[in-house]
Amino acid sequence: MCVDNGVVAVCLTAAEENVPCSQGGCPPPLACASDYRCRNPCTTSADCNVDDIFNEVCALGTAGMRGFCADPSDVNDAGILSDQPPPGAPDTLVSEP
Repeated sequence: MCVDNGVVAVCLTAAEENVPCSQGGCPPPLACASDYRCRNPCTTSADCNVDDIFNEVCALGTAGMRGFCADPSDVNDAGILSDQPPPGAPDTLVSEP
C-alpha cells in the first residue's frame, strides 16, 4: 500500500500492513487508525485520491476519531472504518493523538 498526500509518499509492505500499529508508531504522514492500521488522515475523499491513488474514501474512525483514507470495502454504510484489526491488535481503542 502506498499513500501520497501531495507532499510526501509513504509505502508499506504487505507484512507491515498486517502488523498492528500503535499511537505514534506509523511513518509520517500516516497515523494509527481505529482499526490499528497505519492510514493517511483525511478531511474529504479528495485528500485520498492523489497522484496514482484512486477510488479511496475518507472514512471516520470509530469513537469519533478523525477521517482516514480507506478502500470502500473497509468502510460500513455509515462511513465508519469497519475493517478488522490485524492479528495481535489490542482490545482497547486507539486514542486520538
